[in-house]
Amino acid sequence: MFFGILEYFMQKADISVSPAVLGLILGPMAESNFRRALLMSEGTYGIFFTSPIAWVFVILTPITLLGSKIGELLNTKN
Repeated sequence: MFFGILEYFMQKADISVSPAVLGLILGPMAESNFRRALLMSEGTYGIFFTSPIAWVFVILTPITLLGSKIGELLNTKN
């Protein structure tokens, strides 16, 4: 019943359900792997910036997060 009520309010707030489900499923896995990486690097965050593939993800993250807003701004100007 709780999830039914939660889904009702998410629809009223125009929040998509699929990202919430993905977050609930992938969140614990990402958190445990993040903790594992920090343990392997003895607590330094530098491990996330040492490989080229990590830099690709560092660069793509803000582009992905801001991409839709930038697209909306470009479409409203035209």
